[in-house]
Amino acid sequence: MNHIYVTCRAPGSYFAFQDQISEHLEQNHLTALVIVPVNRAVRRLKRTLTNLAGKRALIDPPVFTFDRLLLHIYQHLPHPARLLPADTMLVLIQEILEQQAEAFQYLTRGQQVKGGLVNRVWEMTGELRSFGFTSTELAGKDPQELEVHPEKFTDFVRLLEKIEEKLGAEFIDEPFARTTAARQVTRQQFEKLFPQVKALYISGYGLFSPPMIDFIKRVGQWLPVHVQLDFLQANQELFRHTLQALEKFKLIGARIEHKSTPSFLARFLFNRKDRPQKHDLSQRIHVVGLSSREREVAFIAGKIRQLNAQGVPLHKIAVTFSHLEKYAQTIRQVFEDFGIPFNLSTGFELIRSPLISAFLDVLTIIEEDFPAEQTLAFLQNQFVQKPEEIDFDLLKSIIVKARVRALNERSLEALKRFIPLQARADEENGWNQEKALEQVELLKTLLQPLFAFPREAAADAFRKKYLELCERLGLLRWYEAENPRLTERQKEHNFRAYNRFVKVFERSLWTLSLIYGKTSFKSRQLMESLQRAVLTATYNLTEWPDYGVQIMPRLEILSVDFEALFLGGLVDGDFPRASVKDIFFNDRVRYELGLVASEELLDQDRFLFYQLLDGGASQVYLTYPQYQQEEALVPSSFLADLQDVALVDWQQPADDDPLFENEQKLWKEFGLNLQWIANPELRQGAIENLRLLRALQPQNETLLKNLIDQIRISLARSMGGAFSEYEGNLSLFTVVTDALRQKYARHTWSVSRLETYARCPMQFFLRYVLKIEAPAGMEEELTPLERGQLLHTILFRFYSELKEIGQQDQPWRFADRLLAIALEEFAALPYSGLFWEMEKLRFSGNERLKGILPAFLEKEEERAASMPFLPQNFELSFGYSGDFPADPQSIKEAVLLKSGDQTLRLQGRIDRVDLDEHGHAAIIDYKTGSVGSGLINEINEGRLLQIPLYLAALPQILPKCTPVYGGLYSLKSSDEVQLKAAVADRNCPSLHDSSTRAFLPNKNLVDENDGHQLTFNEMLNRSVAFALAYIGQIQNGVFHHTLNPGDRFCESYCEYRRMCQKVRGKLERIAALQKEKPEAVQQNNGGESE
Repeated sequence: MNHIYVTCRAPGSYFAFQDQISEHLEQNHLTALVIVPVNRAVRRLKRTLTNLAGKRALIDPPVFTFDRLLLHIYQHLPHPARLLPADTMLVLIQEILEQQAEAFQYLTRGQQVKGGLVNRVWEMTGELRSFGFTSTELAGKDPQELEVHPEKFTDFVRLLEKIEEKLGAEFIDEPFARTTAARQVTRQQFEKLFPQVKALYISGYGLFSPPMIDFIKRVGQWLPVHVQLDFLQANQELFRHTLQALEKFKLIGARIEHKSTPSFLARFLFNRKDRPQKHDLSQRIHVVGLSSREREVAFIAGKIRQLNAQGVPLHKIAVTFSHLEKYAQTIRQVFEDFGIPFNLSTGFELIRSPLISAFLDVLTIIEEDFPAEQTLAFLQNQFVQKPEEIDFDLLKSIIVKARVRALNERSLEALKRFIPLQARADEENGWNQEKALEQVELLKTLLQPLFAFPREAAADAFRKKYLELCERLGLLRWYEAENPRLTERQKEHNFRAYNRFVKVFERSLWTLSLIYGKTSFKSRQLMESLQRAVLTATYNLTEWPDYGVQIMPRLEILSVDFEALFLGGLVDGDFPRASVKDIFFNDRVRYELGLVASEELLDQDRFLFYQLLDGGASQVYLTYPQYQQEEALVPSSFLADLQDVALVDWQQPADDDPLFENEQKLWKEFGLNLQWIANPELRQGAIENLRLLRALQPQNETLLKNLIDQIRISLARSMGGAFSEYEGNLSLFTVVTDALRQKYARHTWSVSRLETYARCPMQFFLRYVLKIEAPAGMEEELTPLERGQLLHTILFRFYSELKEIGQQDQPWRFADRLLAIALEEFAALPYSGLFWEMEKLRFSGNERLKGILPAFLEKEEERAASMPFLPQNFELSFGYSGDFPADPQSIKEAVLLKSGDQTLRLQGRIDRVDLDEHGHAAIIDYKTGSVGSGLINEINEGRLLQIPLYLAALPQILPKCTPVYGGLYSLKSSDEVQLKAAVADRNCPSLHDSSTRAFLPNKNLVDENDGHQLTFNEMLNRSVAFALAYIGQIQNGVFHHTLNPGDRFCESYCEYRRMCQKVRGKLERIAALQKEKPEAVQQNNGGESE
């Protein structure tokens, strides 16, 4: 005779037997065993019972979910196998399908297994095991009688066989462990495990699987078992889900008692047979349609704020959604915008944890052969321990310049060879060679443990080596490092994620041990196995049941005591769920096997909808989104079913409903309105925004003052007639100007820095004062700087050799030697690939395509005929002390150029100096980029300084020469090779072609004061004056944006363009004013801003 008692009542509860259970409190223990459906209900009931026990000090009362109880019992059976969790089973199934694909005719067809199929097979296998199927029991079914594809059926039998073979007697999967416990537990074992239990109480369940029924039947032989079943005979449409359970209980001889005073919804919701007069529930149930999911969450947040203001505690407000994962990110964002505390009970994906990413990256970068970008990113991870002296910015610069795409041992050795091979390093901005080599050695030392990681080993060896590697990298001691940037919540995230990862890692190694035993396997399989396991794993944070709004999945929400309930996401396909047919077995087959048929999903969802409505909330809000982007969504059919039997409050809030207002949104609108504050309507909008902000949260005087300051700054930046301190005018800050004057008092200047300031003072400030560098990116082709350095090196060697043999007057005769030098220089660089070969072709050419160098020699021959100057000096430097290739007549001292009582200290390198027989000198600079046509205008306006300053400096380097010409050699492509005059002395007899405006004096370039035509020397002096004026502005802290905001360089090539805050209209106005009244702008740049 059994002792099973089933009480049918509607509505039911997770805590239906709480009063009876409390009567079992004795001394410091509970004499009842309790089973409830979800872990949250377990925790709540344990807290309740502990509080009821008071001074009796009740310790860990026996409250479980069915799954946890059966596993607990299994682990206490004689000689239990080790439990293999579900995520580990997924890895095991994938390995079986991949390694033994030929054994399966239907599932794999001998092909590579895809992740989606593996997940579906895993789910189906888990369901079969949870319903008690072994391979033998499944094989006992006749596929022909079931009308199922024989190969499909045989494959699942075979898969179960392979799983059982792998598990052996040492391991068992969790679903079958529960089945085993339910089938095998004896009274003696049960009473040993729960010696004081006198009754078993089960409530809140609607679905009872065969193992659950087996357990109840078995235990009911010696222990009273009380089951509460939410069921009402009068409405079988609604309770069809639990009717099946009731029939099962009848079959095992349970005593059935119908004890219920049913609610209106329990009697009539979904009832097709008995249609009542509509019941008025409009004061309690509200149905709200919103335009989007984001708007839906905003409505819920606004309504919660309203309810809380009316006195409803936040922790008494519950929120759930049909598909909580779809809403989780939006919930976090919107609720934070509204300033509403909340407790979101949805697991965090382990794969998204930065700490766990570091653990996975260890294996990934090893398997991918140390890809440069990913390897550097991994080493810079805050959780990876590294020496303080390592400079990742410098390393990245070296790696990018060398175009190294992998940081394996071979590549690091190549890097060390590459560093000294920089024939023409940028002495001013480049990296120090000794330090660069030191950094590469540090990097190699840091990566050495990863290089040593085995690529093939047995599972135990991999485990040991991986943990040793993580220990050396500091990953196992991440919590010891001081990290002030992490909040307490973030620290909890890391601890929880780390603890979960450790379990996942150990389980993955168990799985691999099962599959391979002591046999070695590839490290890639270790990586993929761990990645798969982490991909499906989640972790949770501390639960705060009495803090903030409680947001959780639908089944868990029923374990919460709430006054107001929000049920969102009510669209067809989500709730009720779409009727997804099992891809392996149809409903008839599932029914014959005793599994849950897909059609029963609708019954389950109906029942859950009813449970939520009848859950005791005084206010219920049912919400649904009307659109998902452009797609119209269909409201849940359950809403129509509800409307059939009851009057409810239907709402559709307008977009301007104050309910949607929140502080973040108002600040955003306030800022947008301020952008066009001259518009009266928008100005009024800004005032209204501010009024609402003060109403939502009274602002203090400090905040208002800051706000007014921000408005003033914004207006000055966009509408002012001068540059403020927020646009680079730092002239009013004496601490800044004193520091700048001290820094640049005896500074030796390069032309590139001065031209940078001339082009854009703000760019100079960011690059040279703040030293902000744009992130280096890997280029497929040579960068303009690298191409220029290579060309300069080739031509320097070429002309130096010709000068040694006295043949520099006819370089075109030595074309073969020029091309040979080019090939040698190309070969010395560690680049390769298609783009590199194209670069060689671009320089050297072939029989069908003329290269830049052959075209250059042709132009040199033409130039020699019209301009009798002989190349004499190459890479003539001044002011540098490095060991780079340079002309023998170079000087290490800087050149001093004077203008009035001011002196400019200048350093530089002149590409080439040509001399005629009278000592007249022509400076030629090679350019691999575009060369414009108005060079003399740029010189006259102070934007092009290189040629005139070098011409002015030349007599101090070569005292016997007289500068008369400066030109730029355009060497961008073979069809653009041309020498263009930048500035020249018309009075020099050796210069025959003086038709361009570059030859001075001429009528187009005159002095602004008296109108006389500017001479060649006056133009050089003018450039010196420009340079000194720029230095003065730098020392005075003037770093405004360029006055040429539409310039091609500014728009397309400036490395700071993505962060630039220039206001183009204002800059153009000031530029126009400068042309009319240059002194006004000069005053504005150095004085107070308006």
